[in-house]
Amino acid sequence: MEQQFQHEVAMLANLKHPNIIRFVGACRKANVSCIVTEYTRGGSVCQFLQTKLCH
Repeated sequence: MEQQFQHEVAMLANLKHPNIIRFVGACRKANVSCIVTEYTRGGSVCQFLQTKLCH
């Protein structure tokens, strides 16, 4: 799990695209992994997907 998290963080750190939110940082403590991204208006990804799947 740790290796997969580190791999994903490395990929996000190098990802630059105008339609993808910017990666800010990451942290891992005990059994909690966090990926920090820039703030975007309009709700969460979960809310967006739920709206799209319901229509």
